[in-house]
Amino acid sequence: MSGLGERREYGQYARTLGSAVHYDAHVLMLYAADTSFRFDGLGSSWLVQLGRLSERSQLYPSRAFIDELEARGERARDLEALEKALELLREYDPVLHHVAFAVCMAGGAHLTPGRGTRHGGGIWNRVVKDIYGGNDTLLWRHLQAAWSLLAVLVVAPEVLAAAEAAGAVDAKALSWARGRGLVTA
Repeated sequence: MSGLGERREYGQYARTLGSAVHYDAHVLMLYAADTSFRFDGLGSSWLVQLGRLSERSQLYPSRAFIDELEARGERARDLEALEKALELLREYDPVLHHVAFAVCMAGGAHLTPGRGTRHGGGIWNRVVKDIYGGNDTLLWRHLQAAWSLLAVLVVAPEVLAAAEAAGAVDAKALSWARGRGLVTA
């Protein structure tokens, strides 16, 4: 995965930086929940080469192994940034924090590449019924507002600048973050 929210352009399904980061965050959470550790290509480092074990193989450590370790490190940093941003979201708006945490962190999501994130299931239905009185449109608006701020707080400065130039950043969220010195771009 590229950096959180990074897109060549913001189009039909990732119209905003918030929707791009929302999707990327769910992909990130799927990776974090994956307890398997792929060792693709690692075995080639230790296999017999030319009839003997090659301790100094040019394949060691394998590129796939290094790539996986680097990706895990990047994902861990992204998750840490997201966790910090969620705490700032609580300061920005406690209701948005509650909704984003309940629906996105505790609930489930259906991810369709190129199409975005769709929530549903028990937690979604309970939040729509108990908090929003059956108005799922309002819940979506609140999720969009929450992810608009989260996006501004977690993306790299160059991603934020590109999204802002494309008109894909929520002005209110960006103003709030800039007013507190949380973003420099």
